[in-house]
Amino acid sequence: MIVTQGLLRRDYERLNNLGFFEKVELNPKPGPDPKKPWQVTLDWTVKEQRTGTAQIGAGYSGGPNGQGLTGTLSYSQNNINGTGNGAQIRFERGARVSDASISATVPYLGDTPNSQRYSLGGQIFTQNQNNYYQVYQASTAQAVIPNPIISTPSPGGGSGGKNSAGTIPIVLTPNQNEISGVVAQYYTRSNGAQATLGRRLSDLFTVSLGATAQRLATDVVLPSPYYLAGETSILNGPVQNTPFGQQTSGSSIGITASSIANTANGEAFNLRSFTLGLSHDSRDDVFNPRRGINATLSEEVAGKALGSAFSYTISTLDFAKFYPVLRNSTLGFHAVLGDTTGAVPPSKLFVLSDQQLRGYSEVFYGTQEILLQSELRYPLTQDRSFNLAFFGDYGSLRIRGADPILDQFGDTVVNYNQWLYHGDVGLGIRFDVKQLNFRSIRLDFAKGKGTTHTSFGIGQSF
Repeated sequence: MIVTQGLLRRDYERLNNLGFFEKVELNPKPGPDPKKPWQVTLDWTVKEQRTGTAQIGAGYSGGPNGQGLTGTLSYSQNNINGTGNGAQIRFERGARVSDASISATVPYLGDTPNSQRYSLGGQIFTQNQNNYYQVYQASTAQAVIPNPIISTPSPGGGSGGKNSAGTIPIVLTPNQNEISGVVAQYYTRSNGAQATLGRRLSDLFTVSLGATAQRLATDVVLPSPYYLAGETSILNGPVQNTPFGQQTSGSSIGITASSIANTANGEAFNLRSFTLGLSHDSRDDVFNPRRGINATLSEEVAGKALGSAFSYTISTLDFAKFYPVLRNSTLGFHAVLGDTTGAVPPSKLFVLSDQQLRGYSEVFYGTQEILLQSELRYPLTQDRSFNLAFFGDYGSLRIRGADPILDQFGDTVVNYNQWLYHGDVGLGIRFDVKQLNFRSIRLDFAKGKGTTHTSFGIGQSF
């Protein structure tokens, strides 16, 4: 075998990208046969780092969509007994949220070179959340036909079941006729499991097949004598027309769309789906890349033939490219394209949060998605453990088949069936906490259209 600098660099990158070692060093030596000077011995020196991580934390997010005060507790191992196998257990509990999950990964199945091309991962989870939404008096146009989705009366008497929808129509769309002292409670819950089988086709390409089975339900609760008129999903905020396109902000509203399955009736639904994926990863460093490509193409399919109450497809292309610039800096570009067919449950909508659109505190949803990001990462230390980042984000979402949102006069406020655009620019810092095995902790300060926001995360934005 001919040893080249390119092959040695790739071997180093593969060892470093495992995330198992604190130090990876190569010491080439001549030999072993002095009569054959063209031979060389490659002496790799590695130092294993701590593979177990325990985390405890607390957070707060206010507003009706926020989770209130929450606490998290988790423990993970990413190299159990030196096998590369990993496991994690995580709990989150708060005033409005209660989540738990346990997951495991086996990156190399079997003992033969062929079987070790396969990997396996699985997760069992439960998720529960409760949000509160301000309500508003419905317009005449909205109140023509009551929407019979309310299945649970509030304590002390409420708008009864499907045959008793109340007498006063309300909407979640913000308008001038806010009803003080009245809120809608929106409950979501999901329990299930998922598994993924992967196969490495080469050093750069991997194909995967995943299966998901879960039970999900949502429910809306209103006090008597109100009923929810003409709305089935609680998703986005009000929209303003600007020179840069239509911008959303603020409170949540309800949306009726043929592309969103109505689950807000208190009943539980089965969701069964398969996902086929193809990925390409040529990054030199998965934690802080300077060059290479990271791309994933996936297709999720759900249907009644699988025992699912929902029939849909979700197609996603996620592509990132990195270039070395300015001696030690990195210029990265990221694009996500997403599309759906059929009617997807609200939990399967595309989501743009402050982790993607860093200049906005609210969350945006859609059945079709475009996300474009660029970022210049400038290291302030020689080991690149502390960096500045200059970035820009641009996202656009559309809810296919959405009915227009009307104000109290029956006029159209916004049509989510059209593409809605959001953009921001900002500055961030990135740093590693090697003692706790944390890579690339992010703190980003961004300015969107008419708003500023600070976001926090662990790991690079893309």
